[in-house]
Formats: sequence, structure tokens, C-alpha cells
Amino acid sequence: DNVAINDDGNNRRIKFTIRGNPKVLVRHRTARGFMYNPSKASQDLFRDCLLEALPQEYHPIIIDSGDSDSDEPTVMFPEHEFLKLSLTFRMK
Repeated sequence: DNVAINDDGNNRRIKFTIRGNPKVLVRHRTARGFMYNPSKASQDLFRDCLLEALPQEYHPIIIDSGDSDSDEPTVMFPEHEFLKLSLTFRMK
């Protein structure tokens, strides 16, 4: 399993691994008065890999598919709490 969720009351942690080399994101572009994101496909792929690994109850409400039997997803990090994020890249 690529996801470890720890909740000891004071510290909550989600640790996960998504295999593959990191991808450089390209800046948003403007053409004919419209802005578009050239990195959208890569960002969508990353999000889909993460959501596939996470248990359903930890999916963000905005993307929740509604397949779960529970009425509402569990919010692991409420608005009033801070979130520390660490990324580690290991390349071949």
C-alpha cells in the first residue's frame, strides 16, 4: 500500500508515494484573450493517482464522487488547522 494515515490526536499525517519522475510545470498561457494551463494534463494525472491511493473518506469534498455510503467525507485538516507539506523526489 502506498498510503499511510496516522492520527494520534495531536499529529495527523498522510504519507503517500506516487512513482515516476517529477515533471516541470509550465506557466499558464494567454491566447486570444483566454488563459489556459499547458500543465493541466500532468496535474490531472497526479491528482488522479493520489485520489486512487487515498481511502474514499479522505477525498476532498469538491472532487468527491459520492460513491461512499457515508453522508459526508471526513475532513482530515479543518480550515483552522495548518498543513505542513514536504515533498521528496527520488529520481533514477
